[in-house]
Amino acid sequence: MVFAVSTKASQDTALRDITDLVERGILVRDPGGGRSTSYLLKVIA
Repeated sequence: MVFAVSTKASQDTALRDITDLVERGILVRDPGGGRSTSYLLKVIA
């Protein structure tokens, strides 16, 4: 998990943080999923 490596966090912590950001509407999950799941910052206009 790139997020975990770049932030020096455990994979569990990174997953919890990403899940929290998705639930708050800050990140949007790209369709496709699986091991190659990517996320985008939500655009607020």
